[in-house]
Amino acid sequence: MTYEKVREAEFQVCKDITFISEEQIKESAWLLAEKLVAGVDPKDIHYVAYAKHFRCKIWSGDKQLIKGLAKKGFNDFFTTEMLHSLQKDWETK
Repeated sequence: MTYEKVREAEFQVCKDITFISEEQIKESAWLLAEKLVAGVDPKDIHYVAYAKHFRCKIWSGDKQLIKGLAKKGFNDFFTTEMLHSLQKDWETK
């Protein structure tokens, strides 16, 4: 592909995505996320901090992460299985 076609494809993929910088996440969300992922999976701190900041759920299939955070009271997850189930429910309505 030409450079112009690559740039156009990149634009089409990204045009409806809002990119968020880590600096936009409140410190309190980072501190809470740090406590939650401690002993579970510290490399996932970003996902938890974003979810806490935006009050949204995480889509993950990481069973270790889901179980570990659930033990600490964090249950804001969607698994792929859950989304498939929701899709089937919508299709039958």
